[in-house]
Amino acid sequence: MAVLGLTSYENWIIFLLYIIVSINHAILTTASQDGKKYKFDATSAVLLAEILKLATACALFIFWDKNSFRNLLYEVSSHKKVMALYSIPAFLYSLSNNLSFINLSLHDPTTFIIMMQLRIVLTGVIYQILFQKKLSWLQWISLIVLTCGCIIKHLDFSAEEDTITSIYNFPFTIGLVFLLLQSCMALFAGIYTEYLLKGKKEDVNIWIQNIYMYVHSIFWNFVFAVVAANFLDDHFWKTEESIFQPKVLAIVFNYLCFGIVTSIFLKMLNSIVKSFAIAIEMVLMPVLGHFLFGVPVSVSTVLSIVLVIIAVQIYSRNPVSNQPSLPRTRKDSN
Repeated sequence: MAVLGLTSYENWIIFLLYIIVSINHAILTTASQDGKKYKFDATSAVLLAEILKLATACALFIFWDKNSFRNLLYEVSSHKKVMALYSIPAFLYSLSNNLSFINLSLHDPTTFIIMMQLRIVLTGVIYQILFQKKLSWLQWISLIVLTCGCIIKHLDFSAEEDTITSIYNFPFTIGLVFLLLQSCMALFAGIYTEYLLKGKKEDVNIWIQNIYMYVHSIFWNFVFAVVAANFLDDHFWKTEESIFQPKVLAIVFNYLCFGIVTSIFLKMLNSIVKSFAIAIEMVLMPVLGHFLFGVPVSVSTVLSIVLVIIAVQIYSRNPVSNQPSLPRTRKDSN
């Protein structure tokens, strides 16, 4: 029985890389805070990361896939419909990325990771609709068990946490809404990106599709940067420090890795396995959060970890089949 349907070394490598870069995001972002605020412009950091992602995708298409610059321009201009469709997940991802900075300033990293799990069951619903693939009863049970593990941790608000009724003049319920909003946006964007990456509209090279995504993301992040500069500076971050400093550049580089790894993950594996990858972070985050930030590990956290392990075992008995092949680009024959 292959765990989570991961049947090759390549599957395991991309699976573990996804977990690593995702955990790094929560840790690096939390470490960059100064009294629950960011001294740098977080939206500009995300924008810089998107620009670097675009440059990396172009470089990978030319050097990794051994194409010419002329072929790059030809491929980019040959799939206008797919390019237009990428505006949808790009907008949702961009808004979700910017919300993550706000949410990580309102919540500890363990709570942030676990709350993002509330999208698990909805993942199964949207996955069935887009891919027209009915999930088995074992797959649904595994998703429900996984969700229960998250709910147990979510309901464990200690008296100490209850005393914090507002952060930056936002009531805790608004902070919860921000988390749910980010979760739903990232969920739909991820599944829809997988739908496009696997050629459900056109069979387009993965790096070309990444280029489409990052071009749209740069546009939307520029819009959000303008909005943040005018409305959010006093609430969530200050611009006292440049984004060109080691701790911020570490976040930017991790964003770059996260974007590339996620696209390969969705191409080789699927969104259901991605939900399990995010949930497995919950096994690691309490330990890391305890040693790095002094976040206590509660009994409910231990119970949720046990449920995650059970869910993994159930799903592994009947995993959703993957489509591991990466499409090759058309060579310039002229």
